[in-house]
Amino acid sequence: MRKNILAIVFLAFCNMLVAQQALNNDSVIKLVKAGLSEDLIVSTINAQAGSYDTSTDGLIALKTGGASDKVVSAIVTKAATAPPPVPAPPPVPPAPVAPAPEPVAPAPPPPPVAPAPPAPPVAPVPPAPPVADVPALPPGIDIVGVYYQDQSGAWKPILPEIVTAKFGGFEMNPLHPKDTGSRSTNGHVANAKAQTAATLPMVLAVYVPEGRTIADYRLLRLTIKSNERIFPITSGTATTDNDELDKNAVGFSSEKIAPRVYQIMLSAHLGKGEYGMLPPKPRDASEGSNWKIYSFSVSE
Repeated sequence: MRKNILAIVFLAFCNMLVAQQALNNDSVIKLVKAGLSEDLIVSTINAQAGSYDTSTDGLIALKTGGASDKVVSAIVTKAATAPPPVPAPPPVPPAPVAPAPEPVAPAPPPPPVAPAPPAPPVAPVPPAPPVADVPALPPGIDIVGVYYQDQSGAWKPILPEIVTAKFGGFEMNPLHPKDTGSRSTNGHVANAKAQTAATLPMVLAVYVPEGRTIADYRLLRLTIKSNERIFPITSGTATTDNDELDKNAVGFSSEKIAPRVYQIMLSAHLGKGEYGMLPPKPRDASEGSNWKIYSFSVSE
């Protein structure tokens, strides 16, 4: 009997609250924390209007606030059966616009202007001649020299070394040879091994100076002697023409892959040893003042 009296008093109190404010999630959590029974709270939700948040976050907040599944279910049912929102009132018609003033008589037109004389004809500009597409240099090849391809496919430069020509044990200038009689002349390169080491098969790229081709270059097998590498230049008259170097030359074929850039494939049949790609003698200061060779060491 006492519980029924409390319920009637609470419902009357809730009716007074509704006159001021509809129930919502926060109101239900307050009722739960106030210690009201589950049945009483459900009856209140069913009897009163309310505006509930039934989103995922809203339901989680109810459970966190202590609401039972039965209370949460009552809120969801009540929210689903809530009447549709009241439509917005129709827009207020615009205020009447005052009539436009009487039109003003237009001003008299200006006197006619004599037309300008036609411009003299302009001779058509002939179209520019088409520019041929020039393939770019391969990435990593930017200056004249010799390069090799590493395991990643990137081009790496082979450092040049100076060639010193000697005949009869005496040094001579290979760029200005002279008659040496019957004495042999050799090209000498310091150190017994090249700084660049590689394995076969090997891919080279030669970027030649302007006006040169790959035919001006020689691939030479170098002989290790003491602490240097040597190759014969000639016997008798010590000219340094490339034709005199073919006795130590290794044949190769090349493919042009860019302007002034030639690619060379060295197969495993080349064999291990010391090798060098020898450019032609410098013909002027633009190609340097020393004769150089791009040497590399091949291991199995």
